[in-house]
Amino acid sequence: MYFIFYLTSKEIGNKYFKAKEFHKAIKFYSKALKNDKIDLNLYSILITNISTSWLALNNPIKAFEALEGLLNPIFEKNPHHFKGILRMTEACNELKYWEVSIMYGNLGLKIEPKNEILINLVDIAQKNQKITKILNSKDGFVLINAIEKMNKPKFENQLLNYFRHSDFKLEKQHLKN
Repeated sequence: MYFIFYLTSKEIGNKYFKAKEFHKAIKFYSKALKNDKIDLNLYSILITNISTSWLALNNPIKAFEALEGLLNPIFEKNPHHFKGILRMTEACNELKYWEVSIMYGNLGLKIEPKNEILINLVDIAQKNQKITKILNSKDGFVLINAIEKMNKPKFENQLLNYFRHSDFKLEKQHLKN
């Protein structure tokens, strides 16, 4: 007697994901999306799996793009799809899209108000949004100039390192003026 084991593209993608072969997982999740008979629930699972795979590969831009382009049909039919909202919030935080992250995070908190991961993501986005606003203001430039006049190279390098990894656009020449 022969047993035929049939695995769907989604199941194969899950196996690759568990094996940390994220590119292969994305390939099979994407293949599963092409099925004409896919229902909304499976569609939303596949999109969030693709996004999670991109996040695991440290590629929040791809995660964001997957969610942005493909979540619209999900949200039109199911605006309370929590996992998709969570993944979008994570991707926006990684990309330093603070305002968008806060928007999705608050939407998710209406669904699961006590979700610690989402609470933390929104908190991080709100704090960074405030810092960015301050540093992009006139007061931010005054602060930067005051630090420069203190002639503390170590602190200056730490500050420059922060700016290089934030959405604040700063060149070393701004500190020298």
